[in-house]
Amino acid sequence: MMLTSVFLFLTLYSLYPVFATPPSTYYTPGETLDPNCAPGDPNCAVYPPLSTTITTSTNVIIGTSTLNFGGGLFYLDGANNLIGIGTTTPAAKLHVVTTTEQLRLGYNRSSYTSFTIGLDGALVVSSTGNVTTTFSNALAISGTTSLASILNVTGHTTLSTVSSTNGTFSG
Repeated sequence: MMLTSVFLFLTLYSLYPVFATPPSTYYTPGETLDPNCAPGDPNCAVYPPLSTTITTSTNVIIGTSTLNFGGGLFYLDGANNLIGIGTTTPAAKLHVVTTTEQLRLGYNRSSYTSFTIGLDGALVVSSTGNVTTTFSNALAISGTTSLASILNVTGHTTLSTVSSTNGTFSG
């Protein structure tokens, strides 16, 4: 009989719903709950954290379709699939805006080629070593896409110290 009573009590007790007392104030994101607190404990309190990893000085803004670090230092436009570095209004898939070197392609830290666009829009290519460019088919400079030769230059051209492997030049 005693065993039946204990079994009946445990069965009924396990079916009885148990709810914690709701807190008097809502939990605010960024706050830390007291780890010594039990549900419904009247001494439970929510304390703000001592420090956080995101502060107002980091300028992180997360919206529905953009991600902005440092006020435009790095900007992702998810709606249009654009990345801006130095701009919050990228106009291409990758748009870099700065008055210094915009792109550096390197073999290592000491062997590289830099690409910079000047104020007038001119492309400046500079290298740490001898600049050697290999083109697999042809190169057009202000020319047409249907080339008559491997190098097609439209406009005036100045050549200094010109040489040829077979000694033939035409003009």
